[in-house]
Amino acid sequence: MGETYSQAFLDNLIKTPKKIIDPPTKAMKLEGKHYRNDFKVESRDGKFQFKVFLRQNADFAENFSIGLMYLPVKGESITLCRFNGPHGGWENSPFHWVPHIHFARQENIEKGWSPENGAEETTLYSTFEDALVQFMSYCNIIGWKEYFPKYNQIPMDFDGDNNDK
Repeated sequence: MGETYSQAFLDNLIKTPKKIIDPPTKAMKLEGKHYRNDFKVESRDGKFQFKVFLRQNADFAENFSIGLMYLPVKGESITLCRFNGPHGGWENSPFHWVPHIHFARQENIEKGWSPENGAEETTLYSTFEDALVQFMSYCNIIGWKEYFPKYNQIPMDFDGDNNDK
């Protein structure tokens, strides 16, 4: 990967307030076997750029991924977090059978692994729609409801800083 990122820096990138600079399309587009949508955000201070990706399997709606990628000025992009629905897995990764969240970890980067290797099971959502609301709140995406009005719900509070602007 080349760059060294502290866990505090990775966590801060996820939580820093972000504004939408290149909005999502009004509807997900079918490409292959998945519906897709992407949009760009940047930190409120303009120092950091990110891509948000939305994916949902056309045949199995519970198989989805909503993620945040950091786009550094130099170097490779890093997936900071992914909110996933159940999508099957292997015996040694039972979290793939339930809703789960992947977070970028410093130790994964240092080992040359995918930054978001490993995952945490979650009960915060069970559907794409609920995951989208939780993701937007957790990643502090400002003004997201303007682009996703049908998901205008109140998210559960992850850690006491409910911020669903």
